Amino acid sequence: MTEKIEKDKRVQVKIDKAIASQAEAVFSEVGLTPTTAINAFYRKVISTGGIPFDLTMSQEEKDAYDLKRLTKNTPVIKLDTKKKLEDWFNDPRYDY
Repeated sequence: MTEKIEKDKRVQVKIDKAIASQAEAVFSEVGLTPTTAINAFYRKVISTGGIPFDLTMSQEEKDAYDLKRLTKNTPVIKLDTKKKLEDWFNDPRYDY
């Protein structure tokens, strides 16, 4: 009896629907299927010996991350009247 050797391997991943849809639209525009795009990515990983793009945050992403992290515990004050807004602007405790 001959043994069948599998040529392909199935890779399953979970991807955010919106991201998948946007990426698939780009793939379609350049004539690729998701399978072809993923195969191209794997080949590039092999040929470069690593991830073929920078995985660090852009300066804008880093700034947004830092701002969110640094203001995480900052109290939120509802300034829903002109007086509250003026008082807040004139309060030296909020001079950052």
